[in-house]
Amino acid sequence: MNHYIRKLICVTLGMSLTILVKADLAVIVHPNNPIKSLSHKDVQRLFLGRSVMFPATKTKIYAIDHAEDSDVYASFYSNVVKMNSNKLKKYRAYYLFSGKGRLPLILDKPDEVINRVAAIENAISYVNVNNISDKVKVVYIMPTIRR
Repeated sequence: MNHYIRKLICVTLGMSLTILVKADLAVIVHPNNPIKSLSHKDVQRLFLGRSVMFPATKTKIYAIDHAEDSDVYASFYSNVVKMNSNKLKKYRAYYLFSGKGRLPLILDKPDEVINRVAAIENAISYVNVNNISDKVKVVYIMPTIRR
């Protein structure tokens, strides 16, 4: 087999394998939060503003997002909420205009997100599982596939 053809096949196979990179995301809350776990649907409802309280509680959520240009933001909203950035912006604009919603606080770095969740009892956010610390409690893990 020609050396160039073999090289092309290897590069093509390598590209195919790198398209599907697993990066699990964890939804996190303050350690004192009574919620033990959330369902996929709960997470969707909380981060889309459809629910403003934690399930089965009277505790309002304080949602925290990552910066819109971050990989974890794109991965979370495309895999968990099933929306790209433009669709999410339109949805949130409608929801805010209706008076029902409130935008999450936006923080730039994973450690800022973890520290804020650790400091506020009704906070909720998401991080890559590699960033989890003992300062927060994991209530949902979402396996995601980046493309």
